[in-house]
Amino acid sequence: MAMKRFEIEAKFQVPVSVDVPGRRAALKARSCGATQEERDFIYDTPGRVCSRAGRLVRLRRSGRRGCLLTFKGRVLPGRFKKRAEINLPCDDPGKADAFLASFGLQGRFDKEKKRRQWRYKQCLVCFDRLPCVGNFVEIEGKPQAIVAAAQNE
Repeated sequence: MAMKRFEIEAKFQVPVSVDVPGRRAALKARSCGATQEERDFIYDTPGRVCSRAGRLVRLRRSGRRGCLLTFKGRVLPGRFKKRAEINLPCDDPGKADAFLASFGLQGRFDKEKKRRQWRYKQCLVCFDRLPCVGNFVEIEGKPQAIVAAAQNE
């Protein structure tokens, strides 16, 4: 039986002019490593059954680390974005794609980004740069920790 975990996050679009990595250094947040190039493939049925139900199936390819298959449930009511999340690491994106296709799921669209992560005030903070879309900061953690981290961001 799969263990269900809830992701709780706040996400903000930030102007390109804001030096988020410089701000991270000033706050003395702990880096989680170098910037990673990621490519997310979002899957759904031809009739968009998943998205109509507020659910997401994603295959993420990241650097040389293989891939991560993720299911996200519908967003629950509340101050922050909270939803069930199940992650399954895999080492073969082709097999993961074939597995999803066997359930009638097809790659509907994909997006590329550069992601930098760090730990700050008991949260995981991600800084994403998406070409042609913009820059985003995502703060993931318990609600009170998200509030504390966001007040200093």
